[in-house]
Amino acid sequence: MGLIIMVSSCNTSKYLREDQSIVVKNRILYEGEEDIDDKLTLTTDLNTFIQQEPNNNFLLIYPREYFYLKHSSPGDTSWFKNWLRNDIGEPPTLYEEQLSKSTATAMQQFLRNKKGFYKATVRQESQTYNKETLVDYIVNTNAQYRIGTIEYQGEDSLLLAKVKALKTTSLLKKGDPIDAFQFDKEKSRIVKALQNDGYSKFVDNYINIKGDSSNITKTIDIYFEIKNPVDDTRHRQYRIGQINVFTDYFKGQDSLKTSTISLGGNQLIRYNDEFILKPKVLNEFNALHTGDLYNKPNQISTFKKLSELDIYRFVSVNPYYTNDQDTIINYNIYLTPYENQWVSDFGVNVFYSTINDNGRQLLGLGGSASLTNRNLFKSGNTFSINTELTEEFQIFKRAGETNTQSAITFNLQSSLKIPRQYDLFGFAKTMRFLRIFNDDRYQKFEENTQTNISVGYNVQNIIDFYDIRSTNISFGYDYNPNQRTRVVMRQLGLELNSYSLFQNFLIAVQQNEFIIQSFTDNLLTGFLFRDVGYFYQSKNKTSGNYWAFIGNFELSGGEVFLANKIYNTVSDKNETWKLSNRYEYAQYARSELDFRLYRKPTKGSELAFRLNAGAAFPIANGQQIPYIKQFFSGGPNSIRAWQIRELGPGSYRDNTQPDIFFQQGDLKLEFNLEYRFDMFWWFEGAFFVDGGNVWVSELDPDRPGANFSSKFYDDIAMGIGYGLRLDFVYFHIRFDFGYKIRSPYVRPGLDTKWLGPSTFKGLGNVNVAIDYPF
Repeated sequence: MGLIIMVSSCNTSKYLREDQSIVVKNRILYEGEEDIDDKLTLTTDLNTFIQQEPNNNFLLIYPREYFYLKHSSPGDTSWFKNWLRNDIGEPPTLYEEQLSKSTATAMQQFLRNKKGFYKATVRQESQTYNKETLVDYIVNTNAQYRIGTIEYQGEDSLLLAKVKALKTTSLLKKGDPIDAFQFDKEKSRIVKALQNDGYSKFVDNYINIKGDSSNITKTIDIYFEIKNPVDDTRHRQYRIGQINVFTDYFKGQDSLKTSTISLGGNQLIRYNDEFILKPKVLNEFNALHTGDLYNKPNQISTFKKLSELDIYRFVSVNPYYTNDQDTIINYNIYLTPYENQWVSDFGVNVFYSTINDNGRQLLGLGGSASLTNRNLFKSGNTFSINTELTEEFQIFKRAGETNTQSAITFNLQSSLKIPRQYDLFGFAKTMRFLRIFNDDRYQKFEENTQTNISVGYNVQNIIDFYDIRSTNISFGYDYNPNQRTRVVMRQLGLELNSYSLFQNFLIAVQQNEFIIQSFTDNLLTGFLFRDVGYFYQSKNKTSGNYWAFIGNFELSGGEVFLANKIYNTVSDKNETWKLSNRYEYAQYARSELDFRLYRKPTKGSELAFRLNAGAAFPIANGQQIPYIKQFFSGGPNSIRAWQIRELGPGSYRDNTQPDIFFQQGDLKLEFNLEYRFDMFWWFEGAFFVDGGNVWVSELDPDRPGANFSSKFYDDIAMGIGYGLRLDFVYFHIRFDFGYKIRSPYVRPGLDTKWLGPSTFKGLGNVNVAIDYPF
C-alpha cells in the first residue's frame, strides 16, 4: 500500500495544526473478490457512504481549501477576500478517525442488510504524510446469498391469484443474488399492476417480504405475504363512478349559477353561457370513463393531456370516495382557463457585435411581432403567426476595404398545432402493419402525439452578395413518449427556394462552379417522408452527471427521383424533371448526429463535451447539395476561434477575400470540451477547446484540399479560449474569446499547422451569444 504525495505551489499544510491533516484520497479495496458479480456497481454504491470527501480543485489545479484557509484570518474582511474564501474556496476536509470508522460500519451494514453479503466485514486504515491522509476501506464480502424458491401467501384469495399471475414477468429469479433494491422494485411492480387493475388503495405496505435461509447452500427462500387492510377482510377493486368536469372553474365560483349537461357519462359543468372547449372535444382528452376499472395511467394521461392544452391556466384531477359506495371512485376535474383567447407579443432588438479579429463592427436592428389564438375553432388548436424583420450593417468602412457586409432578413411563419394525431396517408397504421409499431407503441403514439401544420416565407438578403427567398409548407408530428424522449417528424414538406447571385459574391467565390451550382433554384420535396429528428436526455443523476443525444435525418426528392426513373424507363427517355422548367427538384439525403456528455467534477462547476458529425449526399448525379442545407463551421456555437463559415472546406484557404466567408461543405466533424465554473454574484467563467472542420464530398479542382480523404484528421482545426457568462436564471448572456492553435493549412512564414501564443491577437475572435453553445 503506497503513499500519495501531493505537490502544489499552494502549500495548505502550513495553515494546519500539528495534529491535523487533510483527506486527499479514499480507496475501496477488496479481499476475496471472486464472490462479487458486479464490482464496479458495488464500488459506486459503497462510495456513497464515505463521509470525508477530498476537497476539489479550482480550475482543476488549485486546491480550494487553500483559498479558504489563507483568507480565514480575523482581519480578512474585505469583499475580495470574502469572495475568495466563500466562492472560490471551501472548508478543508480534515481527517477524523471516528468518521472513517463510522463509514466502514455503514458500508458493512449495507453489504449485510441490503446486498446479501451476510458475513461481510469492512475495516478502515489510514496513512498520513506531510499532513495529507490516504484512507483505505478494506472490504471482505465473503459469499453472497442467493434466491432459492419464491412463494406468495395471503388470505385474500382473489387478490392472491392476481399476484401469482404476475410471477411470469417478475424481476426476481431463482439463483439471483439477494438485493434489497431489487425486492423494492418488485414490490413497486406488483403495486403498479394492481393499481392499474382497479385496486386504487393498494400500496407497498401491504406486501411483506420474508426469507428462510440455508447456510449450506447459501440460499434464501423468499415469501411474499399479501396483507389485508386493517379494517377489512379483503382488498376492494374500484370502478369509476361519477365524473364531474368544471369547464371554466375559478375560486369562489357560485355553484347556483352553473349549468350542467351530461355527455358520454361525464357531467360537464359550466359557469359561462358557452363552453370554452367543445364538449365532444373535451371528452376526447379525458381518458377516464364511468364503469371502467380504476387505472392510474388513465388518470395521469387525463391530467397530462388537459395540461398540455394552451387554453387552461390550471388543471386539477381529484379522485374522491363516498361512504355509501365501497367499490366506486369518483372524480372532480377542475379546469381554469386563461382570460384571453388571443395573445399578441411585440419586440424590438438592437445589437452590436465585432465578428472577427480584424475588427469589423456590425450594428443590428430588428423587430418582431406574434399573434396567437389559444383555442382555434374551440377545439384546443393553437394557431400562431410570427413575423420578424432584421437589418445588420457595418458601422465603419476601413481604409482600402471595398466590400462591406450588410444584410436584411425577413421571416413570416404561421403554424397550427393540433393536440391530437391525424394519420395522413395512414402512416401510423402502416407502421403497425409492418410491425415497426406493436400494439402498445401504436397506442402510445396515438396518445402522445400532436399534429403540426406550418406555412412560411423567408427572405435573406446579403446586400450586394446574394438574395435567397423561400416559401415552405409542412405537415408533421411531435411525439413525446416520455419526459426524456422526443421525436419530431415531417411527413409532408415542400420548400421552394429562389436565389439571386450578385457580382461581389461571384468574385468572392472566384466563379467556383460547385458553389454556384449549390445556389440553383430548387424545390425541396417530401410527400411521404421529409425529415425526422430524435432527441434524448438521460436521467440526471444525483451527482449531476447526464448525457444527451440529438439526431436528425432528412430526405428530399426521393419520391420524385423514383417517379422520374420509372417514367424514363417506361418511355425510354432520359429526362430530368424540373418544376416550370426552372426549379430543380433537390434530391439528397442529409443526416446530423450530436452527442453530449455532462459531468460535475465539483460543486458549482461542470465539464461539458460535445461530438457533432454530419453528412449530406446527392441522390441524383450532377447535383450539389443546396447551399442552405450544407454544413459550416465557426462561430459562437461551433469552433469559436473562427468566424461563421470562415473554416474549410478541408485544408483549402481563400486568400483573395480575407474578410468575407462563404465556406461550407457536405461533411462535418466537430468536437468541443468546455469547463464551466461559478465565479461570483451572477458571473460564470469558462475555458474551452474546440476542434473540427467541414469537407466537400467531391474533388473540387478550384479548391485544392477541400475534399474529404483518408487523411481528414490532418485538416482538423483547433482553437482554445475562455468565456465570461452572465446568469440571469432564465437565460445566459455569453462572451467567448477564441484563439486559433491549429490551422488546417500551413500559414505563410510557418512550417507547421500548429500556432503559438505569438499569433494571438488582442481578445481573439469575440463571440457574443445567448445561452450555452451546447
